[in-house]
Amino acid sequence: MADFTPEQVRRMHDFAENLAELAEHHEDQWKVQATDGQIFLTMMSPTAAHGLNVMRLRRQIEAQTLDVVALSDTNMSDPVTGLTKIPDLLIMVEEDADDTAKAVNSRDVQMVLEVVSRTNSLTDIRDELHDYPRMGGLSVRRRGSP
Repeated sequence: MADFTPEQVRRMHDFAENLAELAEHHEDQWKVQATDGQIFLTMMSPTAAHGLNVMRLRRQIEAQTLDVVALSDTNMSDPVTGLTKIPDLLIMVEEDADDTAKAVNSRDVQMVLEVVSRTNSLTDIRDELHDYPRMGGLSVRRRGSP
């Protein structure tokens, strides 16, 4: 990873945020993520199986832990590294959630979950396993999928 100045990190973060705001107004669903000085724009096309798996995990987590909120497909950014991600599911204490922010601060997140798809498994495994721990101490555990 290249070393970026805090100003460069801020500019990349701001640019990714502006791009995400533009994407919100488009008829297709787009995912904007930044890593290692690069911004990735991806058209989202989740399958029903993917959505059902995320929903089931969300329900289980919220049923077992009352003070947390499980947010799906929510912008998460790290102000220190400039990394931005949209995990399938992120878990945080509800009182730490800021409903006026454009993105969740990754340093307030306790856990992220990615449902690995067959069509995008390389990105899900390689990039996410690399970036999430850098976004404020989120630990990564890899589980095989059926």
